[in-house]
Amino acid sequence: MKDSKIIKVDDGLAVTIPAEMAKRLQLTAGSQVELELTADNKLALTRAEEPIKKMSDSEFWAAVAYAKKKYAKTLQMLAESDRQ
Repeated sequence: MKDSKIIKVDDGLAVTIPAEMAKRLQLTAGSQVELELTADNKLALTRAEEPIKKMSDSEFWAAVAYAKKKYAKTLQMLAESDRQ
């Protein structure tokens, strides 16, 4: 267990996380965390799961166009090998 400080931030409070713990949890400034108050009044902090990023239709088709252009020769070779 490691002691930490509570600091005032705007209208709320913040807890400082020791560097070695932040490194172990792979936390950096701006990381999302989940907090849970346990039945015995302990605060549990875990690293939040990264949300799955969704591409918009335009981003998807832009990525497809880029891949087609970049890998045109390779795609052509694969298409020809399928015909044989």
